[in-house]
Amino acid sequence: MKKNKIIIIFIIVFIIIGGFNFINKEKKSPSDEHNKIFQDVTDIFTITYKDRISREVYINWKFILQEKVTSEQYVDIPAIIDNEWIGKYSFDEFAEPNQTRTFYIEVYENDKNELEATINIDGFQMMKRILAKVDLEDDQISFILKGYLPDNIIESFEHGSLLLRIKKSDNGLETYWGEIQPMLITYPESKIDYFKRISK
Repeated sequence: MKKNKIIIIFIIVFIIIGGFNFINKEKKSPSDEHNKIFQDVTDIFTITYKDRISREVYINWKFILQEKVTSEQYVDIPAIIDNEWIGKYSFDEFAEPNQTRTFYIEVYENDKNELEATINIDGFQMMKRILAKVDLEDDQISFILKGYLPDNIIESFEHGSLLLRIKKSDNGLETYWGEIQPMLITYPESKIDYFKRISK
């Protein structure tokens, strides 16, 4: 008899809990479903951001996210950096009788998940220390003057000016000079492997 009472109580409790869950499920609004989708896709972004998947995959997923989640609920997610450009690049010049000029660029990701670069130019009567914004477009990056760093001598370029561009090609890296120019002005507009990547 006692055993039967326990079973009956268990059944009653089970029915009450089940009914409560059913009511809560019925009360769920479309926004709850949107939030669920948002969280699922956000989790995917968290994983893919760490794995540094391609920028194209990120853009496709972000489009899906915008389609599924209303603008009121949408929270922007920082763009994934194309880390193939992150690294150090250098180019050395020599002119008779004994003049040299060294260009050194380091591209990195700043704390705002943006590409940024420091550019050092050293040579005869030359010492530039530049901070540049890096604009990424397809298979090339552009260096835009953001500011000057300590030890820089002469601020000869205007803020926001295009310093130079580096473009990927089948044969290597092509350099397109802007405000920054090589010491020997006889160079053509673009040339393979002015700048070489020396490390990641």
